[in-house]
Amino acid sequence: MKKLLIFLSIAFFSSSFALVDGELSIGVYNQNPKGYIQYPAGKGTTLDLEKDLKLGDETRPTAKLKLELPFILPNIYLAYTKMKFTGKNNVTNVRFGDYVFNADINTSVKANQLDVGLYYHVPFIKSDILDPEIGVIVKVVDFKATVSGNATEVKTGISGSYREEKSKTVPLPLAYASVGVYPLKFIGFVGEFKGAKAGDNYFYEYAAGLRLRFFDLRIAHFFVEGGYRFQRLRLKDVGDVNADIRVGGVYANIGVGF
Repeated sequence: MKKLLIFLSIAFFSSSFALVDGELSIGVYNQNPKGYIQYPAGKGTTLDLEKDLKLGDETRPTAKLKLELPFILPNIYLAYTKMKFTGKNNVTNVRFGDYVFNADINTSVKANQLDVGLYYHVPFIKSDILDPEIGVIVKVVDFKATVSGNATEVKTGISGSYREEKSKTVPLPLAYASVGVYPLKFIGFVGEFKGAKAGDNYFYEYAAGLRLRFFDLRIAHFFVEGGYRFQRLRLKDVGDVNADIRVGGVYANIGVGF
């Protein structure tokens, strides 16, 4: 996270001196996980994230940088979301991976996300009141699920203390669209959508919020933004995993436009 913030700061200052427009914001996202995960697909126990794994709400940091390039060059979109949940529960006859757990288990699920994309303002529509954008984004999800505790190995029948882990880095190409509506100079409503579908697998994400501008200077302005953000990832036998994971919650950002 520290490296990311340093990178965003350097990009912000270098772009400002180059007379490139854009915005930089950092914030927090309160994440409430729901849904299930099954590993291996079709053989493991379908584990409810709340009831079985006892994963609870977490508030994690976020960051976003948008650079508005001159001429006909596409604009640049960068974003980072940290996502990690932990839980503990007593289970009976739960299979995850190569082990069947029958005692207290500790669970960790990580899904950190880096978004890299290109976008354009919708021509002939952008104005001081309405600002729609469309583009493409690749969301790189660094996923890892870990379950540990007393268990029996499926192949050998040997019992002991085991740790099973499933990890994968997944790039998701997504369509991107956003809109800003500013009925007043210092008050606006913002919305954003990203999504894609391939067969039975899909991902989509949306956010909607209220933005307030302040300290409106000649070369820059500051803003605060708050609203609701939701993500859903549906996987059917991808990397031997079935999953339907939904994460929603409020978010809050503070940023600078230049």
